[in-house]
Amino acid sequence: MIEDPWFWALALPAVALTGISKGGTGGGAAVATPLMAIVIPPATAAAIMLPVLCLMDIAGIRGYLGKWDRRVMRILVPSGLAGCLVGALTFRYMSEHWIRILVGATALGFLAWTLYPRKRFMRKPGTAAGWLWGTLSGFTSFITHAGSPRHLGLYQKFGFWPRFLTAVMKKPVVAGTRLLLPATFAQLTENNQQLFLAESSSLTDKILSGLTVENEISAVQARSLGDTVILRDGKRLSGFAVCHCGPGTEAGFDTCLIKFGAVRPGAEAAEAFRGLLNDCETFAAARGMKVLTASVNTARHEAYCLLLELGFSTYILGVTMHRPNDEFYSRPGAFLMDDWR
Repeated sequence: MIEDPWFWALALPAVALTGISKGGTGGGAAVATPLMAIVIPPATAAAIMLPVLCLMDIAGIRGYLGKWDRRVMRILVPSGLAGCLVGALTFRYMSEHWIRILVGATALGFLAWTLYPRKRFMRKPGTAAGWLWGTLSGFTSFITHAGSPRHLGLYQKFGFWPRFLTAVMKKPVVAGTRLLLPATFAQLTENNQQLFLAESSSLTDKILSGLTVENEISAVQARSLGDTVILRDGKRLSGFAVCHCGPGTEAGFDTCLIKFGAVRPGAEAAEAFRGLLNDCETFAAARGMKVLTASVNTARHEAYCLLLELGFSTYILGVTMHRPNDEFYSRPGAFLMDDWR
């Protein structure tokens, strides 16, 4: 139960506005989730709104059930798909400026249609008009929804790489054949735990001066939320990953969440990062988890690409806000994962 009064002050009018919009006035549904995201995490706001929107859509379907026009559907479905195909084949040739022009023109077109007297256009459209507008709808939908994870993966195949986004990624846990489980924080004696905390801060300080997650490591141990996977190269600490596991944690059912993971900067960082991720998957399998989740800012290009190579896929895209406007550890060459939702 969310007890924050500001949540209720924003959630109630947001849901009411969504209902009014779904009732036929249009335009209001898009603001509900952003409004609630002011006081709660965006993922939580989206999760709250999803069943509400589904129920509203069910009511809308009942209202229009049996009233749709087969002739219109025979025109709009194939023409919309044709527009999407045109978008897929042509987007690689469009510069950023052309896409901005298309997005702006689409927005202005909707605005003009809303404001201009519609009585002049009330005559029944023909087949040619249906194909034209259906194709344009498919084309503009493909271009203007470029932020979705599926489009992100498609663009990457043609050399377009995202920046300044945080990708929340996951992969199925595959039980390996390794006989030895990775070392973890819980296995250490109390004295060695204190030594490890100091080592971890020394490692993260080399990535960003002053960066430390000692409190996070200790909290996960004290509250039995999971454990911290430790990677060593001989006696030297090469990397570590703070992991939440299962129900009652931020990971959720059957999931191992890498809350924070990093490896020592240097020439061997990429290989160490790969080893750390493999150890995390082994750890997750030993805990009976079925999904491994990690988040990485796409500005850490090498780390992001390595996650993709290892079979991770993006299911949530977020934006990391920095104050002051500096890159901090979200930069090329930083092999680091963090999830501060």
